[in-house]
Amino acid sequence: MRATFMVPLILLLAVGVAPAQTDQSLPRGARVRVTPASASPTIVGQLIAVSDSALVVRRQRGGGDITIPRSDVMRLEISRGTRRGANAGSGALYGGVIGGLAGYAVGEDRCGSDAWFCFKRPAASVLGSITGVVAGTFIGLIVGSFERWGDAEVPMSLSVVPTRDGSLAIVSRVPF
Repeated sequence: MRATFMVPLILLLAVGVAPAQTDQSLPRGARVRVTPASASPTIVGQLIAVSDSALVVRRQRGGGDITIPRSDVMRLEISRGTRRGANAGSGALYGGVIGGLAGYAVGEDRCGSDAWFCFKRPAASVLGSITGVVAGTFIGLIVGSFERWGDAEVPMSLSVVPTRDGSLAIVSRVPF
């Protein structure tokens, strides 16, 4: 009877540590931002490795790899890149529409000979649209240059560990 309990125990020890979920949300080499639980500054860099006990990140500034215990990680985010081109296009579209409407609103129906500076509504609308497209494109480029971040999950793990009294325990680690 004792042998029937030993076989599953030996198999469990052979496995050692088994991930409870896949870590496809954390691809190696991804750009990450780690907010530590302590008063330390936020760490931005490239994810090198993930283990049961730590994250290894190659720092963006200051070089070198840093090992961060998972228990010290308050928040982990993965870069979603920038949207420079998409925001420039949206800015151009909105700028063109708003500029065209504003130009039409300030344009004149009739321009008399005594008017020094006068644009008829169609011409004012076109000029407003052109100005709005240029301004909107530049604003979209500036807004789109900021990096977007999304929360990432570090997979939980299941381990078999020895206890102080010589027995074994199954431990689940969920860092966040």
